[in-house]
Amino acid sequence: MKDPRLQLLDLSWFAENFLWIRDKYEKLCRLKFNKVQMDFHKKRTGRDIIEKCRQCGLTTYMRAAMFHAAITRPNYHGLVGSRNREKAQESIAAVDLFLRYLPEEITPRIDRQTASLITFPDLNSSLRIEAMGQGFGSGSTYSEVYMTEMTYAQHAKAAFEAVTQAVPLGFGSIVEDSHYDTGIVGSFFEYEIDRAKRGESGYKHFRYSWEWHYDKKWARKKRGEIGDAAFAAQYECDPTQAGDPIFARADILAAVGAWTALDLSAFDEIKARRGRGELNDAQYADAWKAERAKHRFLVGLDPAVGKLASKESRNRDYHALAVIHLPSGCQVDSWDSRCHLDLVPLEADRIARKWAPYGDTILGVERNNSGHAVLKGLKEIDSKPYRLYRSRDDGEYGWLTSPSTKPMLLSGTGSLGEALRTGAVKPHGERTIDELIRYQYTDRGGMEAQVGHHDDHVIALAIAWRMRNEGVIEAW
Repeated sequence: MKDPRLQLLDLSWFAENFLWIRDKYEKLCRLKFNKVQMDFHKKRTGRDIIEKCRQCGLTTYMRAAMFHAAITRPNYHGLVGSRNREKAQESIAAVDLFLRYLPEEITPRIDRQTASLITFPDLNSSLRIEAMGQGFGSGSTYSEVYMTEMTYAQHAKAAFEAVTQAVPLGFGSIVEDSHYDTGIVGSFFEYEIDRAKRGESGYKHFRYSWEWHYDKKWARKKRGEIGDAAFAAQYECDPTQAGDPIFARADILAAVGAWTALDLSAFDEIKARRGRGELNDAQYADAWKAERAKHRFLVGLDPAVGKLASKESRNRDYHALAVIHLPSGCQVDSWDSRCHLDLVPLEADRIARKWAPYGDTILGVERNNSGHAVLKGLKEIDSKPYRLYRSRDDGEYGWLTSPSTKPMLLSGTGSLGEALRTGAVKPHGERTIDELIRYQYTDRGGMEAQVGHHDDHVIALAIAWRMRNEGVIEAW
């Protein structure tokens, strides 16, 4: 038989036997861990960062875990950080409920100095609950800190940095957020999630979407009630769909799923036949020309603004290039860099030359801002085996992106958006796909990347696709 004293230290057993909560219907019930709560309970490390769907129970779990630690562990000092005073009051009320129904024989002596601070003098332990305002977490050392709804809190970034200092290594800090809106996008929390995923921050990353807590029937009903974008943001831990996306996520993923690698083996066979002496020079040239006529390559280039894009800033644009193969519609190449602007024409020329032997190749450059310098550099390159786009409307080289031409590129008839919906274009590459998902309408009806993210690959891909409809009136 298990020692009763050891059972009291078992959080899941303790919660199921002694801790009372109010469920979503406001009915009193004992706390029995659900799948999310139990998984996190078993795997938590003490340095954890969590993406979660709504109403999965992690806040309830952490309230229970920290309360349990405060009444069973000597010298334990816990701090719960809420996004505002109202949410802090909810946590205080939950802890008060724990205390109200806790059996007297296991309730330690309490010193309630304030509503937000409960101390247990015989254990020299405490539990503090407060909003993440200025000074949160500073000036004290804690055994464990839990911060919830980080992207809503006004001083969340400062609180996170303070807690990193206030909680020694080997002790606990748990940070979480739910994607109710676009607050996470471009925030320090998203940045810290990315760092945790790459193993760079010392935090372990957890992600709990709706599949952990609900069934497919519920998901279909909820999706119908609130729409695909809101469901993705609130229940699929996907902040990229929290705003008003220009390209539907389902269309993007379907197009990506239809992508296939380009097969140029026919050219290899032509070379092999020549090597075996089966084709003379004239026959080789004719065979190559006939095969080349089956292919066409569209190259779009979006130069970054300025001479030299900063390597230090993650928010600065970069030069981006995309190559689409027709008739397949598959993206076959991409490039991006924060190199000096003078090098961009050379890189664009190198990539266009790479594909030109296999099909007619058209290079379209966005001529806004730095694009003029890139076009000048391209014009100075001799013997180009590809064609350079020149507008029929104004006779200028390059594509001019403006409020009136952007819908032509992205959302109107013949645009990239239409091509994604119909499956005519099939993007490829992690950065390109991420930017497509994060591209959205602004409150004023404009189009741009979500805060803290880029749209350079989107524009490069859109320009490349547009080239199939644009006449090229001069070859270089």
